[in-house]
Amino acid sequence: MNQVYEKRKERFKTELDRAIRRSKAIENYRVITFLLGVTAFLGYTFYSQNYFFFFGTVALLFVFLLLIARYSKIKKIIGYLQNLIQINEMAILRLNGEWNTFNESGAEFINFDHPYSFDLDIFGRGSLFQYISAASTFMGKKSLADKLMGGSFFEEIIPRNESIKELAKAIEWRQSFQARGMGADSKEESITNLLKWAEDKSSYNYKYLNYIFVLPAVTLLSLILYYFQLVHLNLPLFLIAVQALIASLSYKFVSRGFKDVDKSVRELSCYSYLLRLIETENFNTPFLISLQKKIMDDEESAWEQIKELAKIADYINMRNAQPLIYFPLNILTFWDIYTFKRLKEWKIKVGSSLEKWFKVIGEFEALSSFAGLAHDNPGWVFPEVNNGPPFLEAPSLGHPLINADERVCNDASMPDPGSVMLITGSNMSGKSTFLRTIGVNLVLAYAGAPVCAEKMKCSFLKVYTKMQVHDDLEQKTSTFYAELKRIKMIIDATLDGKPVIFLLDEIFRGTNSEDRIYGTKAVIRNLSRSSTIGLLTTHDLELASLEKEMPGLVKNFHFIDKIYNNKIHFDYRLRRGVSPSTNAVALMKMIGIEME
Repeated sequence: MNQVYEKRKERFKTELDRAIRRSKAIENYRVITFLLGVTAFLGYTFYSQNYFFFFGTVALLFVFLLLIARYSKIKKIIGYLQNLIQINEMAILRLNGEWNTFNESGAEFINFDHPYSFDLDIFGRGSLFQYISAASTFMGKKSLADKLMGGSFFEEIIPRNESIKELAKAIEWRQSFQARGMGADSKEESITNLLKWAEDKSSYNYKYLNYIFVLPAVTLLSLILYYFQLVHLNLPLFLIAVQALIASLSYKFVSRGFKDVDKSVRELSCYSYLLRLIETENFNTPFLISLQKKIMDDEESAWEQIKELAKIADYINMRNAQPLIYFPLNILTFWDIYTFKRLKEWKIKVGSSLEKWFKVIGEFEALSSFAGLAHDNPGWVFPEVNNGPPFLEAPSLGHPLINADERVCNDASMPDPGSVMLITGSNMSGKSTFLRTIGVNLVLAYAGAPVCAEKMKCSFLKVYTKMQVHDDLEQKTSTFYAELKRIKMIIDATLDGKPVIFLLDEIFRGTNSEDRIYGTKAVIRNLSRSSTIGLLTTHDLELASLEKEMPGLVKNFHFIDKIYNNKIHFDYRLRRGVSPSTNAVALMKMIGIEME
């Protein structure tokens, strides 16, 4: 798979080199054209009033403006190609196991109180989000995060499977879509303010603003009349002074109208590109077609409407970007008022559709992220998920975030409701990783993505975990009490009869062994219901007796280690039965702690 991305990277580098050479050539032509234009103008002014110099100046000015436009276009192409190169470099790093260096980790979505996302490393450094995300916009990141946090319905799984399979093959479209989105504003505050502004239903009558534009026309007419000496200079000067007063008085009023939009719409051209890519692609799967229709139901194209808003944003930005041009232009033409009027008209016309369009972009970014996962891992499978009683069958299940050359796969089997896998084993033998392996793959399965397994069948389950617990100094909550609250939350979740899978890692470590064993048995009995399946890891070998106490429901499994040449070795293979050994004392000796 590396070769695919290497070839694409080299191809885009070649195109980038050509584009850079073109941009440098245009820069040189601009300098030459400018110098020739200045020469022609000076020749017309000081040497001869010959029309040759006049029309030469006009022609060279026109060519100069064309070169500026062409240069701007080339710069956008250069930025686009640089994004494509970066995307392929990131893909290579991902395949080489260096993806945890990516900037986007989804840390903003970390939630300690979520049923599983913190325990399963869904967000943050070294997370599933960091591994798979191809989202650039805030809506794309939010859409991907929602799906990884269980925000999907059972009915959406198969349609998403089909969509991801189609997009996995469309690498050209996916990378182009991602590259175009890399310049978009990804800040939640900016997008929230923009959507809030667009949804504001406040209605004002702005039609009266049309009458104010009569004044610049009258001023222009007075200047023409003055040129032909039909009126005194005082008249156009008076009208310009009146316009300056109106522009000054309207400045604050108009600024308030721009306040919630100014910063948010500066990169809207990116969204226009994204919508155009969605609109113009020929999708085959019903789910992708339905998303496409959401941005094509309106009278005018969504991407053209966003492009129009981006133009209005450029007019607004002239305030700061070109002040020397802006102030006289605003006085002579009421530029601010004209822009304000266009902005309000746009909002009234299509403002209510903006959130829908952004959500469609976000959905495609999330699907593209999962499609990249499917493309890079052709050996992974799409699971069979049903909506029946809880069960899980997954032979050769591996952790998606562990490199393929280091990954050890194990079978996970909980065929009957109420099944519990009780896993014993020594430190670092793989118990916690196995729980995360099951949890992360279920998260992917329910999002519609492929899973790291030979085959996988499961029911649609609510995932609950207890692996890492944080105390809360502000609420004066100890780690042990926080753990109790977490366990209570999981027990409560099983009471409504909806299918649940629980993943518990070494519970009640903050108490003595007798209470821990007694408490753990009580928790297992509370959780072993017809609507649940689950796994529990422990160092307490006494808990293995639950297999006899709850026959057919609790089954013992273990991981082992071997010590030779004063080193500890693990094979990370799950085996049936109870762990025959522990390694805590051996580890203490290895690092130099003297034992009596």
